[in-house]
Amino acid sequence: MRLRCAEVAYAEAMRDFVKVHLITGAVHITLVNLKHFEEQVPAGCFLRTHRSFLVNKAHISVVSADEVRLGPTLAVPLGQSFREDVLAQVVQQRLVSRHPAGGK
Repeated sequence: MRLRCAEVAYAEAMRDFVKVHLITGAVHITLVNLKHFEEQVPAGCFLRTHRSFLVNKAHISVVSADEVRLGPTLAVPLGQSFREDVLAQVVQQRLVSRHPAGGK
């Protein structure tokens, strides 16, 4: 099955599988690990926010100290080792506003 980049909200690692969450709420599971999934998606479209999460940069609305919000209701964790890269690629490009620590 082929999906358009714009349809995917985020991907979540599940050992040797990846759970692909669409903006419509639908979920697809694929037999590939997150590293290989990341290699197969268009460069620059997705951003790693956690060792188990890959998000579509186009859907990021808020970056806080410990999570990334995708639209008004979805949130994925923001790992400490990925924070600087997320801030550099998203916040500094003025795609979203930065909330202070603990602010959601």
